[in-house]
Amino acid sequence: MSEHKYAHQIDPDGGSAAARIARMIEPGLRVLELGCGPGTVTRILHAKGCRVTGMDMDSGALAVCKAFCTRVIQTDLSAAAWVQAVKGEVFDVIVLADVLEHLNCSQDLLEVLGNLLSNNGYVVLSVPNVSHLSVLGCLMAGGFPYQSTGLLDRTHVRFFGRHDVEQLLLASGFLAQRWEYVEVPPLASELASFWTGLDEPVRHFLQDHAVNGMVYQHVVKAYPSSQSGHVAKLQAELTHLQFDMNRLKEGHEASLNQLKENHEASLNQEKALRNQLTTQNNYLTSALTDSSLAVEALMRSRSWRMTRPLRALSRWLFNSH
Repeated sequence: MSEHKYAHQIDPDGGSAAARIARMIEPGLRVLELGCGPGTVTRILHAKGCRVTGMDMDSGALAVCKAFCTRVIQTDLSAAAWVQAVKGEVFDVIVLADVLEHLNCSQDLLEVLGNLLSNNGYVVLSVPNVSHLSVLGCLMAGGFPYQSTGLLDRTHVRFFGRHDVEQLLLASGFLAQRWEYVEVPPLASELASFWTGLDEPVRHFLQDHAVNGMVYQHVVKAYPSSQSGHVAKLQAELTHLQFDMNRLKEGHEASLNQLKENHEASLNQEKALRNQLTTQNNYLTSALTDSSLAVEALMRSRSWRMTRPLRALSRWLFNSH
């Protein structure tokens, strides 16, 4: 498989943005992935039985991603003509994984997505967080150093904090239903040197006061603000709440069972210690009794009586010296 700038393997059960996006999408759905790149998310969806249409302007990325798609389309998402390539089609999910920051027309793009979604369809997106502590470190140092990848990728033309994402979704006709965060400490980011260059009191102040300072990426699931979108959003929230309640119940039951097991283990341990002490006590008592009987038998013996004068003489000689 050919190399690509953004190609990388991820753990589907991990905490990356791509893994979180994939987990928000149920198996077997029809997915439109805008800006699919070399298929970081696509390959996970493909493994889940999803039918993915991948769009990207990079022919090299599409060549890598093609193996995981039912169809790939080379197009420029910054031009309105991309919609014609999927005109008349309907998708259960539309994915924009780290795409919006590359587009000046992000609201224009989002506004047309509602027409491409099924009645219960939704959008899943991720964007880098510009209020990450490492970016604040750059600003405090008086710079905005573009990088080849990461938070300040030089191909980014838009920058978002959480509030900006919320406002963009609302203005585009979407309601956020679920938020997740990819957190990365500033020392682990590609901009760590700017963070360590700050005085310690400044770092402490920023850590205490920066909103979402540890958030590296926002991951959002959103539904159209139409009537059917509202219903689908509420149904998704109920499903998610039920899942959380079941998980909480399972956690409580596991804790109770562990406490019960620990209690029973403690009782068994106490019982074993008591048995051990009883055994040792019985042994010592028996040994003491045997020793006492042996002493009494010795003192009643004929030899003990006959050697009494010799023992007296021995004590006299010892004391006289």
